[in-house]
Amino acid sequence: KSKVAHGCSECSSGKYNNETGKTFCHKCPEGKYNDLTKQTSCKSCPSSRYNNVAGQRSLNDCAFCDPGKYNELVSQKTCIYCKKGYTCPGECSINKNTNILSENRPVRSSQFSAYTSSGPSKANDGNFERSHPNIFHSDFVSSALFYRHSWWGVHLSEYAYNPFITFYARDCCTTSFGQAIEIWIGDSWPSNNAPWSSNIVAHKCADISNISPLSSKTSICQGSGLYIFVRPSSNTTSCHPTLGCAFNIAEIVVSKDVV
Repeated sequence: KSKVAHGCSECSSGKYNNETGKTFCHKCPEGKYNDLTKQTSCKSCPSSRYNNVAGQRSLNDCAFCDPGKYNELVSQKTCIYCKKGYTCPGECSINKNTNILSENRPVRSSQFSAYTSSGPSKANDGNFERSHPNIFHSDFVSSALFYRHSWWGVHLSEYAYNPFITFYARDCCTTSFGQAIEIWIGDSWPSNNAPWSSNIVAHKCADISNISPLSSKTSICQGSGLYIFVRPSSNTTSCHPTLGCAFNIAEIVVSKDVV
């Protein structure tokens, strides 16, 4: 410790003191460091790094996570092994599932203005709560307009070949879309808030039916493309007796294999 004029000693790097009248400095705990003197707190090792030794003095003392491990949080003293279906080449701060192609990817839909708190991104945000407002809810329209114009779509993280589609129904109201949907796959998608068009380069690849509240349905989409769409079933002729038809989607997962 170096002496200063008033007779007290500075806390050296790697240490701190956040109390008056102390006779010693604390070592920075595991997961933290200090590269300066006279500090009242320590700095955190950032995500994707860790430190399992107290009293470290530099950011370089926070080691990167090894391949196959990750850290989402700061101030960690260990890294976490990637789960099955996940991978990391090294220095990872998130647990990336390479099997899932849709989570938090860009989305669009034909209409949702009446339910701005339940927009299209609620259907692929990784939140599997089955109730409002953790769902995508489109506007109510007539059954004729619903079948001709309505859709929800996601831009996948990579080009997909015969992907698996898992539909997670909300806690009610599946009759609002006739308890059935079509899955389409394609190489282009409409503008946001635009109706479905025959100019879209896409084709129907699967049907999912008998959708009851809180059910989960998985189907193989036979085809290839960069965009997946949810569209009304051609068998939808009636929905809500007074309001009309609307999508209610808790979550959609597009994956290379069954999740």
